[in-house]
Amino acid sequence: MKVLREGKIQEIDSKDIVMGDIILLEEGDKVSADGILLECQGLGMNESILTGESEVVYKKIQEDNENHFKWNMCYAGTDVANGSAFMKVVAIGSQTEYGKIGKALNSIFKEKTPLEKQIKKLVIVCTIISFIFFIFVLIVNFMVHSDLQFNERLIQSILPAITVAMSSIPEEIPVVLTVFLAMGAWQLAKKNALTKNMKAVETLGAVTVLCTDKTGTLTENKMQVENCFIKDDDFYRVALLACSKNPYDSMEIAIQDDCFAHQISKEIYQHTCLHEYIFNHEDKMMGQE
Repeated sequence: MKVLREGKIQEIDSKDIVMGDIILLEEGDKVSADGILLECQGLGMNESILTGESEVVYKKIQEDNENHFKWNMCYAGTDVANGSAFMKVVAIGSQTEYGKIGKALNSIFKEKTPLEKQIKKLVIVCTIISFIFFIFVLIVNFMVHSDLQFNERLIQSILPAITVAMSSIPEEIPVVLTVFLAMGAWQLAKKNALTKNMKAVETLGAVTVLCTDKTGTLTENKMQVENCFIKDDDFYRVALLACSKNPYDSMEIAIQDDCFAHQISKEIYQHTCLHEYIFNHEDKMMGQE
């Protein structure tokens, strides 16, 4: 990260950032701490890691009291989509919004799956049945061996009772469950579905409605030029020059890739950029000269 220290811009490791540091944010930077904006120019942030929304959020110096994530704040874990800014660090580590999410995840209580609940009931029922068998066999054997002394009668009664109780317990349940869950994971893998936890296999079997976030889950948050109505090399050259040499914005990356696919060389970037008009949310325009 680039920080302003002793009147000079210095580049340091993210772990060395402390409270009160003034950080310079530029396109492509990943924010390592929460900070309040001191100055910004067309700053657009990708806050999808916090909000799940892929749309770029354009920041302002003005304070916003209506939303949880403020316009005049930048947050750890987010990326600079375009523009630049100076921000003052107000929270680091676990005190950041990103860190608070991490702490909240550690406090999540894992509920038992339907299969685990059914297995628990089955184990309780089997235990009760085994105990009943144990008592029944113990009493019967104790009465049958009435000709023996008390100690011998007790031993001759307990051993058969324990044997019957142990044989009535279904010890194969863990093995059977592991095998069947592994087979379910294998069947899902053949359909290109990766299962990290085998318990998810039986849970999926009971799902009737599946809700999912599209961006980053079903899609990759990437853009691609599907078709262009102007089939002209000059047009592709102009389009390529309108993009940064090393773009971060997904739209610029898509335009650049399409220009390269039409045999426009990257050597076109040998020109010297005198000034860049950074994209801003109000005018929705950008330019270079």
